[in-house]
Amino acid sequence: MLGHPENNFKSVHIAGTNGKGSTSHIIASVLQSAGYKTGLYTSPHLKDFRERIRVNGKKIPKTYVCEFVKKNQKSFEPIEPSFFEYCAVMAFQYFF
Repeated sequence: MLGHPENNFKSVHIAGTNGKGSTSHIIASVLQSAGYKTGLYTSPHLKDFRERIRVNGKKIPKTYVCEFVKKNQKSFEPIEPSFFEYCAVMAFQYFF
């Protein structure tokens, strides 16, 4: 439905039991310092949902989250995505 936004950028996927948050923030910081536009998608959030999705350290705007949900809610209903899937595709779309 969204044209595979995950294919529009290079990514680093960090998996494992411990240290993913620290590792991802360090990698994002290094890449950003080197001049790259850096998108970061992490979970969980501590206080604000928007902490999960950042570009160059700045949280996704509330307006983007609201508009994304409004625009895609009806299209997504038939496939019943999980919360994680919904958030991931929002992040991928935002990064592009």
